[in-house]
Amino acid sequence: MPTWVHTSQGGFDRRRYEVVELAEAPAREYIQANHYLSGWPPAVHRFGLVDLEPAGGDDGQVVDGQLLVGVVVLGVPMSRRALTRVFPSLEPYTEALEMSRVCLSPSVASNGESFTVAGALRLAAGHGVRGVVTYADPVARLRTLPDGRTAGSPRGHLGVIYQALSATYTGRSTARTIVVLPDGQVLPSGVRAGSPRLLGGREPAFQQVDRTVPARHSMV
Repeated sequence: MPTWVHTSQGGFDRRRYEVVELAEAPAREYIQANHYLSGWPPAVHRFGLVDLEPAGGDDGQVVDGQLLVGVVVLGVPMSRRALTRVFPSLEPYTEALEMSRVCLSPSVASNGESFTVAGALRLAAGHGVRGVVTYADPVARLRTLPDGRTAGSPRGHLGVIYQALSATYTGRSTARTIVVLPDGQVLPSGVRAGSPRLLGGREPAFQQVDRTVPARHSMV
C-alpha cells in the first residue's frame, strides 16, 4: 500500500537531506552492513544521502560529520553487452554504467529513494555519465544482517522508483539462474563451485551451497 504522506505530516522533506559523492571505503562499509547483497560490486562512482538534521539518538555511520542514510553505486556490469545493447553510441564503463546498488535507511521516508537516485545521476553527469542501466527483479531476496535486522523485500524489486523518475523500460534481460547464499553473497551461474573467487579461506562454495541454500532464484 502507498506510504507517502505530505511533508507537513512527517513525510519526506528534501531540505533535510543532501546527496554527496563518496569515497569507496564508506560506501562499501554502508552497503555491506545494510544491503541484502553483502558483496561489493566493481564500482566506478559512489554517492551518499546524508541527513543534515538527524533525530536525537540516531546511530549510524558518519561521513564528514553527517549521518549517512543511503548509498547509490554506479559500476561495471557482468557483461559489456548489458550496456551496449541499450546505449550503442555510448562508451561502456565511462559514459554508460550499471546502477549496481541502491540502499536507503528505513528512517528515510517515501520519495527519498527517487530523490537520492536523481541526485546521484545529476552528480554522475558531471563525470561524463550519459546513460545508466538498472534492473527491477520481482523475486524475493532477503538477508539477515549481523545485528538481526532483515534487509531486502519478500516481493523483490518492482521498479517503482524508476517509474517515478520516468526511466525507459527496454524489456527483460537474459534469463539466468543464480544462487544467493544466506550471508548475502551471490554465486552466479558463470562461477564454478569451489572457485577461488569465493573461497576467502573458507570451504569450497559447492559445500556451502549443498548445506545451507534451500533454493535458487531465477532472475530475469
